[in-house]
Amino acid sequence: MGERSFLGKISYLEVENSYLVILHETTELEKLQEKIFQMEKLASLGELAAGVAHEIKNPLAGIKASLQLLQEEEDKELQTKLFTIVLREVDRLDRLVKNFLSFAKPREGDKEWVNIASLVKELIILAPLEPGKIKLQLDLDSSLEVFWNREHLKQVLLNLLLNAKEAALEGKKEIFIGLEKKEETWSLVIADKGKGIKKEEIKKVFDPFFSTKKQGTGLGLSIALRLCHLNESSLEIESEEGKGTKVSLILGKVKHG
Repeated sequence: MGERSFLGKISYLEVENSYLVILHETTELEKLQEKIFQMEKLASLGELAAGVAHEIKNPLAGIKASLQLLQEEEDKELQTKLFTIVLREVDRLDRLVKNFLSFAKPREGDKEWVNIASLVKELIILAPLEPGKIKLQLDLDSSLEVFWNREHLKQVLLNLLLNAKEAALEGKKEIFIGLEKKEETWSLVIADKGKGIKKEEIKKVFDPFFSTKKQGTGLGLSIALRLCHLNESSLEIESEEGKGTKVSLILGKVKHG
């Protein structure tokens, strides 16, 4: 039969005072899949590191330039402006680090039954969605509860509501917040009639550090998606440029109170 070498592992099973040796062969396909997986992990880490470096580089440049000017500047008014720039950029760095830590290692926390309608109404005030400027349409079920970590759900919803608010203020000032049911799956929908998202950008919206906002860190939706997965839920985004965006928070475990 000839000799053949292979990669794999050996395990033993005791059978009636004797041992059965079991050979588990690692096939070439499995080795290739593992290699591809490791390469994808390294590529993702590289992209993440590049994103962090890029985001940190800009505020550091602003801080450095301002401090250099402060050394030479005697005008008190200009000094005050430069100090303001430094503090603003330091705050930006602080926010970036906190957001990155939330993305890299979110705290799992305890889950509980949360009334979705009550929480949404609480966050509408917290956001705030400026009811005088934005027309709100609510279609919520006051008896529906979701099994989530409450703080995770607040963070996700607040992020989605603030995004909808910004979009609405740039377009038709309307936001719809409601529940949808498809078969046995419930979703919380937040839809705006803003400028929408370009077709080529839709697939990037959950990528770390991707943002269409000038001051955005590009971590908001990435963190939101991570938190959804921790709570057995997910996010879907549909958008049409010039018409608006619909975000669906696909809820995991739900019950009617």
